[in-house]
Amino acid sequence: MFNIKSNNIKRGKATENLFQSILDSKKIYCKKSTKEEDIYKHFDFTVRLKRNLKTIDIKSIKKINKQFQDKYFYIEIKNDWNYEGWVYCETMDLVGFECFDNFMIYKRKHILEYIKEKGIKSFTILRRKNYKNPQFESECLLLKKDDIDHLLYYKLDKPKQKDNLNLID
Repeated sequence: MFNIKSNNIKRGKATENLFQSILDSKKIYCKKSTKEEDIYKHFDFTVRLKRNLKTIDIKSIKKINKQFQDKYFYIEIKNDWNYEGWVYCETMDLVGFECFDNFMIYKRKHILEYIKEKGIKSFTILRRKNYKNPQFESECLLLKKDDIDHLLYYKLDKPKQKDNLNLID
């Protein structure tokens, strides 16, 4: 049976591994979070970027209309369990979005400020029922990458190779 949640988890872990391997190859400090930090504090790594130690959550490339794309980022405003989404999580300093050629890294609080300034209702909101508890549904807004170019904190290029995406279906 095809399990969307399982495949999303596999793709997410593969993306985290790719991110870590790129940092390792560039000799950039990167420490994997503990299981507790990942679950309760919502970050995957502690990294040293621009001489600053920061927590970061890595987001794998997402699909729109069944096609992988890197023009829009999914911003979780409400999670699967009806709690505030990761964009509100103050223990996460940075969020890194996987794109085809790189990871685009932003300060989480700057994304949140941008969304609040524009108004959440001005964005397309995607809703998805929790498959374990259908009374809950997550909400993500679609944020156009080009609209937040001015917020970019760091760009981490992927190695130049044909198969550098983790497009696990």
